[in-house]
Amino acid sequence: MKKIALIALAAASLGAVAAPAAAQDYRHDGYRHDSGRHDRSAWDYRHDWERGFNINAMQNQLDARIDRGIRNGRLTRQEAGMMRSQFRDIARLEATYRRNGLTRYERNELERRLVAFETRLDRQLRDGQYARR
Repeated sequence: MKKIALIALAAASLGAVAAPAAAQDYRHDGYRHDSGRHDRSAWDYRHDWERGFNINAMQNQLDARIDRGIRNGRLTRQEAGMMRSQFRDIARLEATYRRNGLTRYERNELERRLVAFETRLDRQLRDGQYARR
């Protein structure tokens, strides 16, 4: 009888510990699932394991972010020129890859370069330098 009571008590205490951990479920796809809500703020165009990586959508987002950084003065003229040049280099590489169709390696390479570019763009947008108007 004591063994059954101890087993029941142990099961109840494990359930109490596991419940809070289950409430914050972080999945491999980059979305945070918490009480049925999806926080997609950081993954609106990036790699989604179920749908794949959308190169054109990411390029459009990054291009718009550069434009916005220029408009609101968060990118100086020099920074904007450097970002545009790097962005064009990636677009040229994509055009070269697309001539014969993208292989898995080429898609992964473009994704890697775009994510690295995004990191550099984020750094430039947050560096505290502002364009004079």
